[in-house]
Amino acid sequence: MVGGVIALLVLLPATLTAVRAAGRNRLQVWLDGPVVLGLEPAQLVVLALTVAVGVLTVVPRRATARHGGVQLVLLAAIVYLSLIP
Repeated sequence: MVGGVIALLVLLPATLTAVRAAGRNRLQVWLDGPVVLGLEPAQLVVLALTVAVGVLTVVPRRATARHGGVQLVLLAAIVYLSLIP
């Protein structure tokens, strides 16, 4: 709960800027700085694999039990890498 409130406070300036830009029918081009995820290299690899598998599953609009199994294995890897660094 507290983490959600902190995230909302952090994202508030970007949200307000995006709303103002949309009101002027313009694209938001403001970025506060480099985006840092704070992940270890192994976690970044698992994240990239998860995105790739998700894209390969969603874009062709076909999902099988095998795709679900791969996603569950990737979830287990994420939980493992998060708990045991």
